[in-house]
Amino acid sequence: MNKTTFQFLSNEIAVFKTDMRFPDTLSYKRSEDYYYGMRKAFNDAFNQYARRSKLSYASNKDELIKPILECIFNYLNSNDKYFNQYFSDCIQKSMQIMNTQRFGLAQKFVNMSFKYMMCFSDSKEISNKFKDCHLPLYKYTIKWVRSFRNKEINTKLDTIKNAWANIDEDLYNTIQILLKSNYQIIYNILLTFLIRHKIRRVLFLLNDYQQSSLFGIRKRLTNYTPN
Repeated sequence: MNKTTFQFLSNEIAVFKTDMRFPDTLSYKRSEDYYYGMRKAFNDAFNQYARRSKLSYASNKDELIKPILECIFNYLNSNDKYFNQYFSDCIQKSMQIMNTQRFGLAQKFVNMSFKYMMCFSDSKEISNKFKDCHLPLYKYTIKWVRSFRNKEINTKLDTIKNAWANIDEDLYNTIQILLKSNYQIIYNILLTFLIRHKIRRVLFLLNDYQQSSLFGIRKRLTNYTPN
């Protein structure tokens, strides 16, 4: 990753931390510090879907966070470089605890958890740990993936209602491989900050960003497809 790209993404992470009110005192070395980001990741992954499906996952929150926290903490604080094994373990535990076979829900929670872990004040010390992490798939990242105009992927997405929540593992892996091949100098997980930057630019052009909450982005960009 060149210096310009690194600086740009560092700035975007800083903006994200400010918007999310993420404390600048948290460390990947302290397991208790993980709860802040993982509670936000849980809300991102499950609350939106729960509202649409008229379901409630609130009672599962602490039960789910603890084992996934332990899994992520162990990965970030070990010399083990095999991200995919840890990711798979996190996914299986998530689906088991939540009593759901929806891989899409689990991937969003796990991937958003890793995204928040990048906000730790000392995360640069372990930047190599994030190189194999995945892009979280949700409404806006799915729209962005469609912009690649990959016929196979888009045809399959067309058949899935609420694609991010109901995507299967095979299609998910196909998308991650596509992104990795197109953005070889940027970790997949960092693309989420790039997409967020594009959304913020649109809101600035609408002269509405300062008045729009992050939750308002959904309504304003329903038909927006990033370039």
